[in-house]
Amino acid sequence: MNLRSGGRKVTAVVLVLLVTLAVIGVGYAHWTKTLDIDGTVNTGELDLCWDDTLGNLWCNEVPGEVEGKDVGSVTVGVDPGDCQNAIITLENAYPSYSVQCWLKYKNVGTIPVLIGDAILTCPSELDCVFSDSPGGQIDPPGSPPGADTNTANVDIHVLQPALELATYNVTVEIPHCQWNTGCP
Repeated sequence: MNLRSGGRKVTAVVLVLLVTLAVIGVGYAHWTKTLDIDGTVNTGELDLCWDDTLGNLWCNEVPGEVEGKDVGSVTVGVDPGDCQNAIITLENAYPSYSVQCWLKYKNVGTIPVLIGDAILTCPSELDCVFSDSPGGQIDPPGSPPGADTNTANVDIHVLQPALELATYNVTVEIPHCQWNTGCP
């Protein structure tokens, strides 16, 4: 009888070990399963350009040449290599020749942009200032009318050291960033 009860104990221990191993195996198998999640994220586009459609970039000469010998001229356009740079060109200008320019820029991206401090690259023979500095937020196309554009006004005055027969280029750049990040 002792032998039988010892055999039952061994069988019970083996059975308990097998059940324990089975439970551990099932637990481990469930613990190491991989869950794959697939999804699509569509990002927006951040883009701001000078608006070179008719009437949106223009300059006027400031009256002041009383002798009737105003031979200077000014043109304004968008840099063909980078629509974020406007170029104002003064030709045959002379000391005290002055112009005022109005430049419209627009959000051509899909998310709102925040406008940073504008950058004027101006030759030392000229005095260039913003008479109306750009700033604020510009919404993407499809926003309420006027919310996707803004205007920069630039005054340019030719100083005494200007050279004869020189052509002067002034570049206007509007730094911008995503509306919720803050421009440096």
